[in-house]
Amino acid sequence: MPNSRKYRVNYLRFSIFILVCVLVLSAVIAGTVFLVRRHAQRARVEPIASLTPQSTPAPVISQPDPDAQATPAPTDTPDSVTINIRAVGDIAVQTGILDGCYDSTSNSYDFTSVFAQIAPMLQSDLTIASFESVCVDPSVAAYSGSRVYNTPISFIDAMAQAGIDAVTLANSHILDQGMAGIEQTTQALDEAGISHFGAYATQELADSDQAMLLDVQGIKVAVLSYTGEVRGNSSKLTAQQQEYAVNMIDEAAILDQILRVKERGAEVVIVCLHWGELFTRDPSDSMRSMAENILLAGADVILGSHTQQVQPVTDKMVSVGGSEKRGIVAYCLGNFLSQDRDPYNDSGMILSLDITKDLTTGEVTVAAPSYLPTWIDQYDAQTGKAYQILPMADYQNQKGSLSENAWMRIKAAYSEVTGKVGDSVALLEK
Repeated sequence: MPNSRKYRVNYLRFSIFILVCVLVLSAVIAGTVFLVRRHAQRARVEPIASLTPQSTPAPVISQPDPDAQATPAPTDTPDSVTINIRAVGDIAVQTGILDGCYDSTSNSYDFTSVFAQIAPMLQSDLTIASFESVCVDPSVAAYSGSRVYNTPISFIDAMAQAGIDAVTLANSHILDQGMAGIEQTTQALDEAGISHFGAYATQELADSDQAMLLDVQGIKVAVLSYTGEVRGNSSKLTAQQQEYAVNMIDEAAILDQILRVKERGAEVVIVCLHWGELFTRDPSDSMRSMAENILLAGADVILGSHTQQVQPVTDKMVSVGGSEKRGIVAYCLGNFLSQDRDPYNDSGMILSLDITKDLTTGEVTVAAPSYLPTWIDQYDAQTGKAYQILPMADYQNQKGSLSENAWMRIKAAYSEVTGKVGDSVALLEK
């Protein structure tokens, strides 16, 4: 028994010793784990903290507000705008001109050579011509440049390419092909981008004053067109069509239309008149009287055609509504294109006008006009006789490709035109 009790005591002591060792070992292990974890945490944090500068703080960069509108840089605002308008006389595509531009190999017409030398002088903000012909499909009527005109549509394309922006249609030959002539010609002009005035395919177009207004670089320009005769061709229209198809010269109607377009906002009014007696170099008393009344009604410029010879240009101040304004009358601009070789009938002019609008006050002023004499040359080409429009000034001191006879004639024509226009209007410096 004693031995047995001794073994139990030793076993108890041994168990307590083991328990104490386990507890001590657990405490050591727990302490070690704690120290390892803490060291690991410090290792992760300190290097990151060391990358941040300790002396100078990082600069703060402000980002732009995407919704804020930037202030535009200051720009110079113009005080005024100036436009240049140029005008030429009658364009008649007669038989000789048709023949000279015909290509038998392609059965087509190319009229670009007619304008090749004069085209640079036609460049402006608005160039106006009197187109004294019509264009209908050859299935309707054969092409013709004698008595009853019918011109290929390709001529309209040549005008546009040369720089002609607008044409007046109220003239002697506008009814040569009846209403078909007006309808197909105005359609072709529309397609070529050329404005047109004075002849209308419908009553609605004839009644629209807005159709006579153009916006030229911010200046509202009205172009009114009228003719004194249509070569007795009114009978080709119905009675109803005769009421609206062509603007006929009627002084009271012209004065009324000037007032209407000014009420519509027109700042410049140009009245184009196909008038006077053929082959005359001076206006009649009735023409002078009508011109005076048209200017007093508020028109700024009158452009004349039809007599086929250059007539004087007047530039004077007139009183309208208590204010003084410039009134310019070119009684006839002559022939711009024709096959006529007679003296005075083979020449014309380009009239040039500068118009300025004060953008502060809205006041519009027309400057003194200038002009450039033109001449129609007939020369030998592979197709026979051909025609082209020349600036006379280029051939006063040298003949270039002109024949001796043509050179003598162009110098004589220059004296005829400049002598008729006189010193009241300056020669155009191209």
